[in-house]
Amino acid sequence: MMSARKILFALALAATFLTMSSPLAAQLVLGQYENEAPFRTWNSYPFSCASALGRGETALTLAADASAGLSNPALLVRLPRLSVTVSGFFLNATALRYAYINTGVLSTAAPVGRSLAGLDLAAVAYRFGGWAVSAAAADFEFYHRPAVHAEASYGGQIYYSNDFDQTGALRGYAFSLARRIGGRLSIGLTMIAFQGEIQRSSIENSTASGYTITDTIARKFSGFAFQGGIAWEPWTGFTLALTVRGPWTKKADGSSILRYQAPSGPTNITIADSAMDSLGQPWIVGLGLSVQPLAGLTLASDAVFYGWSRYAPEYFGEIQERGFRDILRIGAGAEYRTRIRLFGRDVDFPNRIGVLYDPQPMAAPHSSYVYLTFGTGFHWPAFHADMGASLGGESGSGNHLVGRRIALTLSFFLGERP
Repeated sequence: MMSARKILFALALAATFLTMSSPLAAQLVLGQYENEAPFRTWNSYPFSCASALGRGETALTLAADASAGLSNPALLVRLPRLSVTVSGFFLNATALRYAYINTGVLSTAAPVGRSLAGLDLAAVAYRFGGWAVSAAAADFEFYHRPAVHAEASYGGQIYYSNDFDQTGALRGYAFSLARRIGGRLSIGLTMIAFQGEIQRSSIENSTASGYTITDTIARKFSGFAFQGGIAWEPWTGFTLALTVRGPWTKKADGSSILRYQAPSGPTNITIADSAMDSLGQPWIVGLGLSVQPLAGLTLASDAVFYGWSRYAPEYFGEIQERGFRDILRIGAGAEYRTRIRLFGRDVDFPNRIGVLYDPQPMAAPHSSYVYLTFGTGFHWPAFHADMGASLGGESGSGNHLVGRRIALTLSFFLGERP
């Protein structure tokens, strides 16, 4: 039978590790990477495929493809009769303070990074008369963190190791309806059903004393959001847009298991917890403007307001006081189209450039990213291939974080634009 002293020692170790993974994190100001923070940026609206990404992530006034229902559904009536779009991405970002990394347990000399790649959109849109409908599935946010492996050795033998990893995503299934009113005005509405998860794990091994401490946390997300949009073209080549996404509640069904294991005894102590939490998401208002001052040249700008100041999420039953502030995200870009001869056929050749100012909602420190964006594409009448990239850095926190995103979007069209 295990002695009382050993039991108390094991419980003390487990309790210490538990405080490192949740209550302590709640007291620290982690800045951009709180427990539930999306990877790279808190501001994931509007969804930007390659063409919008290259123009400073301006997506509220220009109907490039079937992803329009995720940014401004009113634009769907400006697409050809049938539009099918798929998009892939490459994402890279760095982080310094998150979980127990650089918050008192493990430290790094500089920010550490992580890269992600995959498909993040499949969408289809259909226009009939003055109406249009669309359906889309997309990854809106990622919750990954840079994985960390730390170890200590003596005489060539490892006697201690610590491994941390976190993954996750928020997916949305969107259904949109749009209507043209007269020849210049259109309106649209999108409903998004969100589903997602976060998986976090840390494993601490000591071969010298023979114990293993495993801490795993899993949270499954769900919720519904509605967003509406208006697009008005008072004269050809000039478009104004207004979009609104109402506040919605992200439900989080969470579970955690903390386990202490040691060969002596043997010892296997498990502490389990679960909670149904609510994370109130902010309301969002976007304004867009685009003009065509010259043939082939389009200038666009989007300003998006995020009401983060009331954000106070739950984390395993405890309200987290984030102290966030409302912010305004501004993007601007230009697109110039020429025509080239490729494989014996005339092909539209758009080139894009832009800039994006993306402030983060933390009141302290005031942190923001500035991104330079660019892109190009090849447009045949029925098939478009677009590439866009966004490269930026953060200032304000002193951590010199970076963020990069590349998108490749392919679209098939049937019919002419109205």
